[in-house]
Amino acid sequence: MRMILASLAMLAGGAVSAETVTYDCQMGGGRGPGWVMNAYSFTVDKSALTVAVYDPMIKQFIGHPVVTDLDLRSNGNMIFRWELKNVPTSTGGVRVVYDAFINARTGSNWVEATIPSSPFFVGPRRTGRCGAR
Repeated sequence: MRMILASLAMLAGGAVSAETVTYDCQMGGGRGPGWVMNAYSFTVDKSALTVAVYDPMIKQFIGHPVVTDLDLRSNGNMIFRWELKNVPTSTGGVRVVYDAFINARTGSNWVEATIPSSPFFVGPRRTGRCGAR
């Protein structure tokens, strides 16, 4: 995983800035089935206000981290959203939208998944802990 993230940094424009931190997050309990993974890696660039998201589903269906915008709050907490398009299911491909939060002070986090095309789908949500590398 570290090798992949180092490669991402080089592809994204060279050296990693002093404002870049990678968080490895282990997810615990929560609601709903399978769309939220057990582990995530979030590489946060506070100067560029971006996050590179990597997990087993992204690895399988895309092959490289997904880069998205970062909403950095005044207290240091981080909120961000990414999506995966055309994820194969038994009924065809679906779009899955993820929302995530990291508490900068405690390392607690949550990730929630929604499927916009399914109005009755109650998105799975899991909580966990992140540690900065």
